[in-house]
Amino acid sequence: MVKELHISDSSCVAVANELAELTKRTPHSVVRDLIRGEGKHHIKRIKGRKARRMANAAQKAGILIKPSACETCLTVTKELNKHHEDYDKPLEIVWLCDSCHGKRFAEMNLADWIKFNEDSELFNVA
Repeated sequence: MVKELHISDSSCVAVANELAELTKRTPHSVVRDLIRGEGKHHIKRIKGRKARRMANAAQKAGILIKPSACETCLTVTKELNKHHEDYDKPLEIVWLCDSCHGKRFAEMNLADWIKFNEDSELFNVA
């Protein structure tokens, strides 16, 4: 049995348009990915890759300077991670130690999970 897809609001169209623009793909393949549930996560991965590349290039050019201590717990360590709160702002970096970086991702994953469950009505599968 084939399930019918009903698009319940315009945010689906916005995601499809943004994904098509970022990936230079046809709308048909974008809609296929959205039906599979891959659209928003694909956009996030692409933006994340671009932000990391820009931050790494800025660090090599001396625009971003790595501090000696974690910005959250102030632990002095050589092993600091670049963390993006917003991939649309690739040079806004928070420098975190491994422990704080893991905690921050756990917080973000919980927030994403809550948002995903709130947005789960984007597609009504009949």
